Amino acid sequence: MDNMHKAIFINKPLDFGRIKAVGFSIDHSIVQYTEKFYELIHTLIIELLIEKYSYPDTIRELKYIHNLHAAVAAVDKTTGCALQVDEFGNIICCIQGFLPLTKPQFTQIYPDRAVRLEQSRYFVPEVSFHQILIQLYCQIVHQFIITYQQTSDPLVKQCQNPQPYIPTTSPTKGRLDFMSLFADVSAVYQLIMTKRKILSQRAFENPSQYFKQSVNLKQTLQKLALSKKLFVLTDLDYDYVNGVLKFVIGEDYLTYFDQIIVSRSMNQFFNDKKPFRKYFDNERVIGLGATSMLERNQIYYNGNIFDFEEQSGVKAKNTLYVSDQFMHNEEIYNGGLWHFCQVCPQLEQEFQVIKKNTNLLSQVQKLRNQQRTIMSHHTSYDIDPPEELLAQRGLKDAAAMELQQQFGPFGSSFFTFWSLTYFGAKLRRSCDIYCVTGLAFKYYASFYMFAVQAQNRFLPHQMIEMKMDEMTEAGGEEKVVDSETE
Repeated sequence: MDNMHKAIFINKPLDFGRIKAVGFSIDHSIVQYTEKFYELIHTLIIELLIEKYSYPDTIRELKYIHNLHAAVAAVDKTTGCALQVDEFGNIICCIQGFLPLTKPQFTQIYPDRAVRLEQSRYFVPEVSFHQILIQLYCQIVHQFIITYQQTSDPLVKQCQNPQPYIPTTSPTKGRLDFMSLFADVSAVYQLIMTKRKILSQRAFENPSQYFKQSVNLKQTLQKLALSKKLFVLTDLDYDYVNGVLKFVIGEDYLTYFDQIIVSRSMNQFFNDKKPFRKYFDNERVIGLGATSMLERNQIYYNGNIFDFEEQSGVKAKNTLYVSDQFMHNEEIYNGGLWHFCQVCPQLEQEFQVIKKNTNLLSQVQKLRNQQRTIMSHHTSYDIDPPEELLAQRGLKDAAAMELQQQFGPFGSSFFTFWSLTYFGAKLRRSCDIYCVTGLAFKYYASFYMFAVQAQNRFLPHQMIEMKMDEMTEAGGEEKVVDSETE
């Protein structure tokens, strides 16, 4: 478990030997951030909310807790609720501010106990840094409900049995406008994170406090460059990219890449046809003319997938892009132009929790096996489940609930008792492979075949021969098949 940061996990088969070019975004794929960096963003948002939006000084008391909201699937901007949902949209957990709501309570807000996250009322996090936005929003919601909500409303400090505050369609005096709160926090977050000028000024004062330096980064890039072209494609501004790469790689960072393309998002790169424009670092100017051939160790603005393929000489199907941003670019992945590797910083916490709770994990698996053993003693003609089975299910559910709670108030980012989470399902379908960090490629040969395990490769009916012994008893009597999926 200690070496899980070296592992690359596979959704679809990928022949690394056929990959001729590897691209990187900046965040998490090349640059690793400390918890202090997350705290800095949290602090800057608070400062600007007070300065530009006249928020009360009391919000300075709010402190960032790393990964507390990393597993949130969505925020309901109309109710101030943070949600964890499974891959089918069923609500697993609902917390308003910092008040966990019971199932009867959140049923008042969501009668079906299910949500459609494509609706505009929901904010779905797309990158790891969005947990900062979500956490601060929940903190402000909690503080404002306690401080400013009218005493006639249910979530005030004096209330002995708090109930969820459900906003009406016509806001009344003393009632919070959760939508406006989110708009304010989101606007300041975008101001800080888009160009990162304010963030850079603070972070580069003491970069070692905010950015991780690793000798493995240079070794990984040098190893990949022996057999593949390397490039950077990022929507970040040149000044930030230049500053952070100088710190984590060195003054000669340009020599590690064939091209670095800045201020260009994935959607723009794939859907816009603006030509590449050369950037002259010494003069700090962008060339006026379009390029006819991409030069090595050069910085570019604009550009598109079609010119990139033609001028680099690398076909799109032979290109792998490593980024943390595929969760909101599924249509690009489904287009099949590039292969994608999703970087998931959340995996690191997942591994740590699993490592600390191996006994509890084994207990859950043992109870599941005991449940199957009980099921095997009954035939398809039995109508009522035995008491022993019901008791065993209760024990298993209690142990599984205890395991989920070890991950935090929203449980695991990737799985529930019965299925994947919304985030886990998106991870499965939005990339070929995924890992904690792009540095994991150091540990794989340039010709490595990323192959999918058999149980993930086939549909259940294609593995029927393996299950025949479990489906029938020696005497031919039919068994009851446990419908619970692994």
